[in-house]
Amino acid sequence: MHVTRVFLKTHNILGVMFTSLLFMNAFLIPSVLADDTTIDSWVEAFFDIEFETGVDLSVHVTMNVHKLTTYKSYSAEEIRAADDQEMGALRYELYLMLKNQLDRMFPNADLLNFSMPTYSSENPEGKKGIVSYEPPAVFNGDVQVKLSSAFFGLNASVDSEDFINGVLDMDGIVSYVFDLQAENGWNNTYTIILPEGMEYRRTTGTVEEGNRIWWSLENWKGEKSLGTAEISIKLSEPTTTASNNEDIYLDFELDLRDTEEPVLKTNILAKTINIKKYGILPDFITNLDFVPADGIRLFIDNNFISWDDIYQKTIKSIEEKIVANIENSSFNQSFSPSFSWDPQTTFNCSTPYNITSMDNKPSIKAVLTKNNIDLQIYRIPIRAVFGLINAGATANISREDINFGDKLDEIGYPYNGSLMLPDNISLDGKNIYKWNQSNPIHGEMMSDTAPTYSQEEIKTYVYIDINKMDLNLPSFFTGKTELTVTVDARENIDIYIAKIPQEFSLPGKMHMKYINSDAFRLCVEEKVFNENDVNSFLTNKKNLFEEKIGKILEKQKIKGYSDKKMFFNSIRWDGDISNMDAQLPVTISSYSHSLYPTSFNLSLLPPSFSISIQKFNLTGMENQSVTYRIIFPKGVKADANNTVGKAMIKGKTGDGREYIEITFNSDESDKWSVISCKLSATPLYIVGVFLPCILSLIITVVLVLIIYLIRRRRGGKEVVVREEEKTVEHTGYENEDYYVPPPPPSSR
Repeated sequence: MHVTRVFLKTHNILGVMFTSLLFMNAFLIPSVLADDTTIDSWVEAFFDIEFETGVDLSVHVTMNVHKLTTYKSYSAEEIRAADDQEMGALRYELYLMLKNQLDRMFPNADLLNFSMPTYSSENPEGKKGIVSYEPPAVFNGDVQVKLSSAFFGLNASVDSEDFINGVLDMDGIVSYVFDLQAENGWNNTYTIILPEGMEYRRTTGTVEEGNRIWWSLENWKGEKSLGTAEISIKLSEPTTTASNNEDIYLDFELDLRDTEEPVLKTNILAKTINIKKYGILPDFITNLDFVPADGIRLFIDNNFISWDDIYQKTIKSIEEKIVANIENSSFNQSFSPSFSWDPQTTFNCSTPYNITSMDNKPSIKAVLTKNNIDLQIYRIPIRAVFGLINAGATANISREDINFGDKLDEIGYPYNGSLMLPDNISLDGKNIYKWNQSNPIHGEMMSDTAPTYSQEEIKTYVYIDINKMDLNLPSFFTGKTELTVTVDARENIDIYIAKIPQEFSLPGKMHMKYINSDAFRLCVEEKVFNENDVNSFLTNKKNLFEEKIGKILEKQKIKGYSDKKMFFNSIRWDGDISNMDAQLPVTISSYSHSLYPTSFNLSLLPPSFSISIQKFNLTGMENQSVTYRIIFPKGVKADANNTVGKAMIKGKTGDGREYIEITFNSDESDKWSVISCKLSATPLYIVGVFLPCILSLIITVVLVLIIYLIRRRRGGKEVVVREEEKTVEHTGYENEDYYVPPPPPSSR
């Protein structure tokens, strides 16, 4: 009995305690439970949002469901006990509510692979519901989110994936604002997870270790359904780090491969451009004032700017500086280049950019082209310089020898330069020579195919043309026997290879011992040998010719002339400076016309006619072969010999005139010879010589006969000439000192 009382007493105490616990637990449950009848859903949702790229997000949602209503309300226990049809309806209801919240958070984004949440029998660790005495029904949902250009407030033509990821890889900071929405009865926790290589710069969320930032939005009572999550992110190690300066340099290409039309190309190479002055970047992008070339191409492809914008705001001012400095330098000529973009680095670039490797390769290239420039070295045209180099000259060249490059430092940009030389020509051993402001042009220019010469090759031809011998009639009629000899002399000097004549000179830094005929032509054509020097050269050759012919004919005075027409005809050529040879000579021609008397003997019995021996003084010339040809009149034969016994060639011209020829080699400059010619004339030639005299005699005889016949015809009668008396009428005033007019005629 006592035991029973104790038991009943104990039982009453436990009942009171249990009742008290239930009462206290009711106060521990959120007040929303008191309104359970007014809220259709009771869900705790955990949104794990992981950035994969700047626009690609992987979202996993865990939903702890305590209550969910379709056509009726289900508790967690009832959800777990639901059949397939009921579970399908519950999942679809969760899908609709979840989609509403995702559409709010990611407006205009693409929700990929998004389907109805799946039911999970177990609650993942760390995501316990607040109603611990009754575990929630757990659902999971996954979706891939791709943020579109509209999400960022950009034009539809912008490729958001390329643009955002490209900006991040250029060390830009991208700010995101996500509008949060919790359905009535939902308590949401949003956690943004940044992957390795991505970090936040600013956020409104709570930062946990491991690049996790979270926000919470409680809407148990349906009183606070909206919120925002803000975060600014950047890459930890972008391809291009932020810069504070533009990186633009110049590249000057002197393309001299075609010497007829040398070209100057000025390449403006932009590695990094100040994009801030364009004012094109949206507000959600910061830390991006200077962008590499890939970034410019990215912005142009996405219609933020155009190539014309780049020209107007960046390139044009540089172009103006280049033009002004070059025109006012030793270049000394108008410089109005044409502008173009290099298509391989701009609108036709094979790989304009790589959003995972945004760099300056290739640099944006703007090209200023000027054709047919007047480039000079040593103040002579480059065509002349290269031709002389190909003919065997060498040249030491430095920066001041070229009429280009002396004011490039004043443009204000670093620069490189290149000389693109013709084939076989090199400067300092390089066919394409590179230089810059730190290492200016310097080196020896030479040709790999230049000929080499060890001696001169000059061939001189002297023609003594005795074209006629005429009888000197005045002397003949006074008892002398002289012939007047007419001589046309000509000297042709064919220059194949020679030392540079003293009348001409090359620049001091150019070395050339022997000049060949093509090089001589080139120097005259390009006025390396100017007109005055050429005239002096021809005049001096003419003077030497006069002296030479005077010695040959033993005459003190010869008047010579320069045959300039022959000279200028001989300097015509194909103009190919890549093949400078000595096959065709340059000809220096001088000529004269002179007369001199020579005696002859004439005998009637026995009949004979002999001309005095003709002597010609011939000599060799230094470093050149000399051929003398003496041509005699037609009908005159010559029996010649010389004092040194040199071989002589006898021959006939095309019109049958005899000549003798003798040659001195280039090593016989110290030799001389007197050629003695005994001339004999044919009877016909003798007749021709005396024909004027014979004609004169015949004419005289004819005149005498005519006079004789006229006198004889008149019979020898004396002709009397009578003079009639004239009656002179005297007026009486003839002797007066004053004038008296004649009387008027008498009237009849």
